[in-house]
Amino acid sequence: MFSSLPQSIQTADFEGCGLGDNAASAVGRFILRSSIRELLLGENRFTGAGLREIAEAVAQSLSIKRLEIQNKDGILGEEDAKVVADRLVRRNKSLRRLRVGNRSMDAACVRVISKAILDTFKGVKYDEDDLRRIEILSAKCMKEECDAVKTAVDSAADVRFWQY
Repeated sequence: MFSSLPQSIQTADFEGCGLGDNAASAVGRFILRSSIRELLLGENRFTGAGLREIAEAVAQSLSIKRLEIQNKDGILGEEDAKVVADRLVRRNKSLRRLRVGNRSMDAACVRVISKAILDTFKGVKYDEDDLRRIEILSAKCMKEECDAVKTAVDSAADVRFWQY
């Protein structure tokens, strides 16, 4: 499916297509060979392994500006959150909008991603064109921690926390 898509596609919307880890390597190859700007992979069945594979490709992409990859199911552990934080928040400088998470993402995962956001954006000033929006969806929301992250990076990133 991904190999037949044109290389210069603007947006690929695969939300709710039932994609799982077996499709993650194909998604990664597609990202690396294309100049895609928006990739919508929400409501699929990626586990942490699939998410890590996609995150590796996105970290190398210079064209992708928006990525949505949240699942209702699938396991996302603390190690997976570290990869997401490193590849999608710290390394990829072209990504402007990120929505990531799932129901199994616990407080430890949210803390890992929150720390990456703080480390990356605290004290950084961006103009409005460079403003990043990062949305983290999890089963648990820690209001105090979320508010602290939002306040600390307010001038550099629009950070939103959502509870499934």
